[in-house]
Amino acid sequence: MFSLRLLALVLFVGIRLHAGEPYLPVAAGLQQQAPVLGLVHWHPWSSNLPDVARKEGKPIYVFAGSRLSELTRATAEQSFSNPETANFLNKYFVCVLVDMDEQGALAAFIRVHLNIVRQVEALPMHLWLSPDLRVIEASAYLTPTEEWGRPGFLQLSNQVKDAWLADPKNAGSKITETLAQAADAAAKETAPPADVATIRILLDQEAARWREKADATNGGFGDAPKQLRPELLRFFLARPGADRELALVALRAMANSALRDPLDGGFFKYSTDTAWRLPSFQKRAVDQARLALAYLDADALQSDPVMRDAARGALDYVLNKLALPTGGFAFAEDGSASSTNSAFLWSMDELSSALGSAGEAFLQRHHVVREGNLSDEQDPGARFKGLNVLCSALPEAPDDKAQISKIVALQKKKPAVVRDARAFVGPQAFLLVAFSRAAVQLKEPRYRAAADELFLGLTAFINDGPSPQVRRMAGSAEVASPTDLAALAWAFRAYGKDAAIPRPVEQADKLLRKLVTESLDQSKGCFIVPSLLPKLGLLAYRAPALAEPCHAEALALLAGLGGQEGAALRAGIADRLRREDDSDSGDLLLALGSLE
Repeated sequence: MFSLRLLALVLFVGIRLHAGEPYLPVAAGLQQQAPVLGLVHWHPWSSNLPDVARKEGKPIYVFAGSRLSELTRATAEQSFSNPETANFLNKYFVCVLVDMDEQGALAAFIRVHLNIVRQVEALPMHLWLSPDLRVIEASAYLTPTEEWGRPGFLQLSNQVKDAWLADPKNAGSKITETLAQAADAAAKETAPPADVATIRILLDQEAARWREKADATNGGFGDAPKQLRPELLRFFLARPGADRELALVALRAMANSALRDPLDGGFFKYSTDTAWRLPSFQKRAVDQARLALAYLDADALQSDPVMRDAARGALDYVLNKLALPTGGFAFAEDGSASSTNSAFLWSMDELSSALGSAGEAFLQRHHVVREGNLSDEQDPGARFKGLNVLCSALPEAPDDKAQISKIVALQKKKPAVVRDARAFVGPQAFLLVAFSRAAVQLKEPRYRAAADELFLGLTAFINDGPSPQVRRMAGSAEVASPTDLAALAWAFRAYGKDAAIPRPVEQADKLLRKLVTESLDQSKGCFIVPSLLPKLGLLAYRAPALAEPCHAEALALLAGLGGQEGAALRAGIADRLRREDDSDSGDLLLALGSLE
């Protein structure tokens, strides 16, 4: 039987192009009209883009970012809204705006090229291409002007323009050679077999590596900015003894920190410091589901009101704040911009005035002090001097709800956070699993109702048939990625099992068959993505791309397949784990650990 944990964060997603396949449309809104960002005249990415560039005799400039990326916003404000810079771009380039969240397949190509050319994986991304889509230059975030010896955006754009005008045929030739060599090397690589004993040794080695990164003082792993890592925590929860205790300490610390908003129970995206005192003021739906599953895992091991309340808070935040009128749930709430972050910052005077003398104990429990609760180390620029970020305190005191309602009323008078109302199929799938499991484990009808409604909503993403077609986003023509499909298969299987109904399991099996027959590269143990355009420049290489995050369960489901497919996928995940040198290996560990 499949164990559902395996699709997206753990292994390479390969991208294979097949000549003659139809162009994969970009998301609705970007396909129909040119997007707006600053003063630049943007073109949408489309199948006739090379023709447009050839006709105008200009290279192509691609800016790829995310609405939730602070550096994406900074680039728009610093560079694209600057008349001099915008006029320069409009004069010398065909400019293209790519939404990395919506345009998943194209995003995979851009990510992989930047990773090969500049060895970075960060948003936003700049890419300069010839009309035949050869990469001339690539970069991650660029400041407007030169800084610390690094070229600024306008300076690098000028260099590309000069190289193009001097020798259009050879502009970017070195990068083209680098990409070709990387593609050739990738084609020759095959993941070595991974038997049970090999996987167990690998898991033990990785667990030891992460133990060295454990923060004994504050809980959690790694340095600032401190990430959530729910998949890593779940992996450690499944290991008895000291490893499990590390996970429990981290989960308790996060539940009783500023990372969790005591006003609505939602968790922020990450903490900018190691002590969980200054979070990034974004809350994503998928992170609530990921953390809820981790807290439910912890409570299942040993009943604990802190773990249960943390899981409830995350899921209730989704129900209360992210529900969409048309069904499903919004992608995120973003208060990280300077114009909106005051929604989460408080002076002691304004809170004391709202709560009165009865609120003194509340303020003390939530770490509110007159001088502000952020140290110079946590707030080095003194942006929030004299202000407080409320820390969570679980279990709640009897009068907490009354005090919280008064602060919420005060918060409504502040600038509202921005809601990203896009509904992507992957996060919806994670929420379905979390609601379904919470309904069983916590025995609360509201979660069962949410799971039932969400399942029906997710079926609308699918054009059913022998090979189901799934949309990546509600209202979009963009086809779901293999990682989306795996998450959906995992969610349908989990929901069907919890609700004891066969239809979701049957749909999950169809999605799994589609993944295995259309998207699984057995020789590499990785997934491939449908082509965007005929083999041309940027799109000509079979380039491995990092999978989207948070699909460890779906990956494990597929790796639990029998036969050659399952063995190939297990080998691919193990090989990726051996190569992993950054902080994102928690999904790989959770996926392989679930197969032992």
